[in-house]
Amino acid sequence: PTIMVTHDAEEAFVLADRIAVISDGRIEQVARKDDVFYRPATRKVAKYFATKNIFDGQVEAEGEQVRLTTRDFSLLLPARPGLEPGGEAAFCFRPEEVKVLRPGQPVKDDLRENIIEGRLHSVMEKGAESSLFLAMGGDDYVIEIALPASSYRSLGLRIGDQLQVALRPESVWIIGGKP
Repeated sequence: PTIMVTHDAEEAFVLADRIAVISDGRIEQVARKDDVFYRPATRKVAKYFATKNIFDGQVEAEGEQVRLTTRDFSLLLPARPGLEPGGEAAFCFRPEEVKVLRPGQPVKDDLRENIIEGRLHSVMEKGAESSLFLAMGGDDYVIEIALPASSYRSLGLRIGDQLQVALRPESVWIIGGKP
């Protein structure tokens, strides 16, 4: 076994089997690297591993599922720990998990329940990847979307375009900490 200390999230992900995230002298999460990266336990872990989409929502029962509603959008998810109807929940999803829907194309079954509409606020091209920022309502962006640069170019999007994006329920992760 080897213990390595680093402040570089990418280096930790590439080299480690398990990761311990320590902040302010406190252990935030210890888990396999995939769990830390895709299923962060706290807001600090989510932010450290570039999970830019972190939200607070109200939880409402909807049949066998729950609806998680924010000021700007809502998601239908299977009931799970941390999603108590009538309560609040903090949740996150990674930018690369957001799927841009092409107009006129059929929507896959696992995306139908969680379609979000907004306006393309801005784009940051980063070589092989592009970050799209989706706004709903006001002028500030709400959701960050990561796409391969070739996918972004093939979509032919322009600032101000109306977009539909979607999330698979398993891409949404409930995180600890006060909403």
